[in-house]
Amino acid sequence: MTRDTVALRPFLPGWVWLIPLAATVLFIAVLQPGPGNPADRIVQYTVLILILSTALTRACRVQRQFDLFEPLHLAFALFLIFYPVRALFAVWLDETWFDPADAAIWRGLSASVLGFVCFAIGYKIGPRMSAKRHKTIWLDRGWNLERANFVSFIFLILGIAGFVAMDFLGGSLFFFILVDPDIKAPGEIKAWFFYLLWMCLFLQAGALVQLGVWLSSGRWRFRTALYCMLALLSTFFLARYFTVLFVMMLAMSWHYKKRRIKALQITILCLVVLGYLGVAGLYREWISPDYNLDQTGELAELAGQQDKLVLRYVVANLEELYNVCEVISMAPAEFPFQYGSTFTPIIFKPIPRALMPEKPLGASAVFTRQFSPGTYDTGLVTGLGAWGEWYLNFSWAGLIFGFALTGALCSAVYRAMRATTEFGRVLLYSSFMVVLFTWLRTDFNSGTTYGLYYFIPAILALAYVTKAKPESPQARHI
Repeated sequence: MTRDTVALRPFLPGWVWLIPLAATVLFIAVLQPGPGNPADRIVQYTVLILILSTALTRACRVQRQFDLFEPLHLAFALFLIFYPVRALFAVWLDETWFDPADAAIWRGLSASVLGFVCFAIGYKIGPRMSAKRHKTIWLDRGWNLERANFVSFIFLILGIAGFVAMDFLGGSLFFFILVDPDIKAPGEIKAWFFYLLWMCLFLQAGALVQLGVWLSSGRWRFRTALYCMLALLSTFFLARYFTVLFVMMLAMSWHYKKRRIKALQITILCLVVLGYLGVAGLYREWISPDYNLDQTGELAELAGQQDKLVLRYVVANLEELYNVCEVISMAPAEFPFQYGSTFTPIIFKPIPRALMPEKPLGASAVFTRQFSPGTYDTGLVTGLGAWGEWYLNFSWAGLIFGFALTGALCSAVYRAMRATTEFGRVLLYSSFMVVLFTWLRTDFNSGTTYGLYYFIPAILALAYVTKAKPESPQARHI
């Protein structure tokens, strides 16, 4: 059992409630019309958000000891990047869409704050109202290491077979990273596309299972390193996003089973990943069928223009604030509320859209189709994020209760993982974090899609390698 240092009382201390109360008072004061420059006022507002949200995160975390991969900290990091930091970038770069005097901008930024505050409070009080004594379950049993090695090898073979099929059907090992509207358009997507992608991701699942064997037993170090390197290499052929997800899952496995990763180490890792994302983004544009040599020359010129470089490869990927502002300004007069319909695609997840044209769309696709039909027709969507999705479905009530419920669920999952140190729990927890990370970034439909890519092979592997009967603690391998 891990040490639980959380206070036993079910509600937040009284002083904690002063944070959202003070925030409300200050928000009202800042939002009042004043003679100051709107840009200066929104910068002050953003700095205020940064300070108060940091204090709230510190107060609402489950453990007193800082845990880098706690769900609250991940949500906090994405909230900062997508909303207040994005606003500061918009002011710095003087972007045309960002008008500090526009009420929609203020409402969008305030909506992001409201959502995160509700997430943090739900995260803190949710488990206290339903906490149960820990019971040993099948995930806590020992592993059959021979079976674990066998299933990781089978996943490796399946992953390689997926890449072979990709080369045969798609005509290139770079099939997935090419921007090809004829293949990836929502209305024309090939029936085999996501199934083939699933096969390719088996390689990563096998590497994670093999990593669990090594972290818990210390055996087969070379095999584990080989599997992880092959899996990482596979992400380079799939997409930049899969590289981020796989590195995140590897880091979590190391963090909870080997040695705690410190903030400085993760900072260095993030800088390395950011460098890779930039280079990979340039390469993706260079090999895109729609690109030519003249446009490639323009990319080289960006290297000497700091603001344009940041705008193209950093800010352009942080569209959540802009989209939330648009949703709030359009719904419900021009864009009707969806009342939960964007959460229903998970029911029809196994059915390809080519076989079911009326299959419901996720929130990002619904928003893109309404806001930018031309972009949607090319097979691309703009990420709406969990903030925009909750508002798109249920207005402000959805933003409040939806994020509170999400926070409570995340807290319950985190506490369940921390109840024991078994690798099976860590593996499923990292898959859950893929869902949370993707949902906050895009929408629930994408989050569940990416989550299932890792959840299903992980659960199948754990069901196969977990021993039927629990063993004594001295006899356990994992």
